[in-house]
Amino acid sequence: EDLQILLKVFDDIVSEHIGDTRFGQAGDQKSVEDVFVQFIGTRKVNRPWHRPMLLVAILRAMTFEVRLCMAVNPPALRMTVAEGNEVEAAIRNLDILVTSSIPTTTQRLKNTVRRPVYWVEVFDPVGDKWVPIEPPKEASTYPYVLANTVYGTTFDVTRRYSRDYTYTTLKQRLESVSIQTERGACTWWTRLLSRWGGDQDDPSETKEMQQRALETAMPRRIADFAQNPHYVLERHLRQNQIIRPRRPIVGQIRGESVFLRENVCTLHTQMAWNRRGYRVIENQTPAKVVNKSELYGQWQTERIVAPPVVDGVVPRNEYGRVDLFTP
Repeated sequence: EDLQILLKVFDDIVSEHIGDTRFGQAGDQKSVEDVFVQFIGTRKVNRPWHRPMLLVAILRAMTFEVRLCMAVNPPALRMTVAEGNEVEAAIRNLDILVTSSIPTTTQRLKNTVRRPVYWVEVFDPVGDKWVPIEPPKEASTYPYVLANTVYGTTFDVTRRYSRDYTYTTLKQRLESVSIQTERGACTWWTRLLSRWGGDQDDPSETKEMQQRALETAMPRRIADFAQNPHYVLERHLRQNQIIRPRRPIVGQIRGESVFLRENVCTLHTQMAWNRRGYRVIENQTPAKVVNKSELYGQWQTERIVAPPVVDGVVPRNEYGRVDLFTP
């Protein structure tokens, strides 16, 4: 309720003072626009981020914990050479933020290159959650939504605003392949956000995002199961994958059982497991045979303990070669 009153006062201030009306002490001819000019170096106070930034400044001055949110829509990952040249030329001319400035020959590219939109989030200590203030409706269609704090950290909050995160938004984002780092497995996106502290855990926000993921509805079309992060059909498994355990069965679609994605296991040959530092336990029955290749699961393996180096001599296998394992 207090926040709504504050927003009303803020709107009155903006409408009254960002215009021809002057304010301040006698003889002071500076307006809010003049003050903004000093900070942003422009003669126009009509950029999409001006109003949110002014609201952020007011709320932070009142000791609210506030974040400036930005929804961005990078160019499409796949485009023709002509489209790529147009985007490159627009970037060189610094006009990439204005869609109308790109002389595109296709409507598809116009739809993918959109200017960022901005709004504000305020932390509610009573509800222990972030409350958005006037988020634009189009923000729900953007593939990336970032929240910036006063501490210089940036968080990915796309799932909070996305209209259809699992089946639409994920397809617009660059595929996040996990890589091993000193801090464990992470993706290129989390590595990028870590530069601004975006990989730090916010317990309340992490809980909310996890809850939103659990609330993701089961797909209604068979094709949507292929990339679904929570549910899977056996028909969409790769040749070296199986479902283990085969319980629970969480649903049915056109007579096919629906399983949890977390129960999908990836299989490898004995040699492939050896390269990963594992050996197949003796007398194990292959979990699957594909093109005469016997495949085993990790539950059928054990860690290889490499023999020590003695007197500077590196141990070799029965073929006279040095075995190297993936850590």
